[in-house]
Amino acid sequence: MKVAVPTRDGRVDDHFGHCDHYTIYTIENKQILSREDLPSPQGCGCKSGIAADLQQMGVEVLYGPECAQHWKDWIRDNAEHIDYVFLNRPHIAPKYLEFIRQNTKARIIYYGHDLAFLREMREFEITGDSSFRDSAIEWKPKELALMRAADMAYYPSYVEVDEIHAIDPTVKVKAIPAYLFENVKWEGYDHGARKDIMFIGGFGHRPNVDAVKWIADEILPELLKYLPDVKIHIL
Repeated sequence: MKVAVPTRDGRVDDHFGHCDHYTIYTIENKQILSREDLPSPQGCGCKSGIAADLQQMGVEVLYGPECAQHWKDWIRDNAEHIDYVFLNRPHIAPKYLEFIRQNTKARIIYYGHDLAFLREMREFEITGDSSFRDSAIEWKPKELALMRAADMAYYPSYVEVDEIHAIDPTVKVKAIPAYLFENVKWEGYDHGARKDIMFIGGFGHRPNVDAVKWIADEILPELLKYLPDVKIHIL
């Protein structure tokens, strides 16, 4: 079996189509026999011929309307080969979790990028907008039910873990790093050679919008008193 992993800087890339390259692993009896790299096409790989290139290398590629409409058939046909299933997004995972549980023996792992109910309640506390409070009330039982149904839940920090355990100590949840790096060469850290500040975030996520406003309105004016040449780069 061959598996293609979107890769950038020695880690799994967040975006399959925009990665730097694909790492192709050949696996047999749950052991990695070999690996090779395939450069990513320029632009969005999702709209390129990368799927056909991966197929020619022996990677089974599932995509398009046909697969989307018949994913249950694929799960049933390959159930004996599926040991773990990794789900995320609280509005998407419930669509798949029960079916996977009923049709495979796989352990199901749920990864929550954050707690929607906690985020929405915090925004209500700041803005006073009752729609955020209503959203938090709606999301809370859904997210907790999802965690309880999974074999394990992972979150990026102990903030979420502590919040969950304060509600229900029996939920199996742990904090894990968002990114794992392999073979990183440590070259030291020269603080004096560094300058400026970079903020990276998608602005479809409201907390990132709030963070940039906070930086511009409150943090930057204070920084400029001590570092008049400092710049903040927002990506």
